Amino acid sequence: MASLPKDNTMELWMLGGGFDKDLEETLKEAVGGSLLRECGGEPLLIWKVGRIDLEYKIFWWDFNVGKSVMTTILGGRTLFIGYDDFVACLGPDVPGIRADCVYGSLSWSGGWSEYSLIDGTCKCFPAQYPSEPGVGFGRPQVWVLPSLFCDY
Repeated sequence: MASLPKDNTMELWMLGGGFDKDLEETLKEAVGGSLLRECGGEPLLIWKVGRIDLEYKIFWWDFNVGKSVMTTILGGRTLFIGYDDFVACLGPDVPGIRADCVYGSLSWSGGWSEYSLIDGTCKCFPAQYPSEPGVGFGRPQVWVLPSLFCDY
């Protein structure tokens, strides 16, 4: 279970026991906090692992076994993550994005990463535009989500 107190921190506690081994290991490796969000009707816990070689670990609550289970599929859905926040979960019918991937903002390049949950690969795309400040300098974060421009 999770609670969100007024100070915007998140507290996690398990019902009926301790943390699952995979979840406990992820907590040790995590960079920053976790994100508790909904995608496709399922509650997800999302962690970013690694600063240079980015990886995302996603857990969903399995009501049948009563614990969080790490997953490498999102039913064809795609997650968009900001520097430290959740932006969107888009369905499998949106063109132009990879299914079962996490797109994340890169603060060091102003660009984004594309992390595949299926094969664990991560591609980074630095933003390139006239008068860009260069890698390592703060840049504004912008997501243009494909669903805003699709006529379904």
